[in-house]
Amino acid sequence: QGNEKLIQSFYQALPSRPQSINIVGCSFLLRSFINASIKVASLLIKQKMLARIHFSDMEDVRKLFPEKSLPKYCGGNGGGIGERAMETG
Repeated sequence: QGNEKLIQSFYQALPSRPQSINIVGCSFLLRSFINASIKVASLLIKQKMLARIHFSDMEDVRKLFPEKSLPKYCGGNGGGIGERAMETG
């Protein structure tokens, strides 16, 4: 009960709430591990939040996000993490 309240308060304190969490490019072994972790987390997190977690491939991601938002190494026109760090730092 205490952990659930802690996780919920942390999630509600985020400035923006994710509508979808897409996990991209996982091997079968990693996907199995993540699924097991999600099952454990389901004891602490609301089902509504768990329903937002999706496994996707790059084709699905390209349909979901505009090309300008995807980094170049994913086939888009956006920058990578290194470029964002230089902009903010």
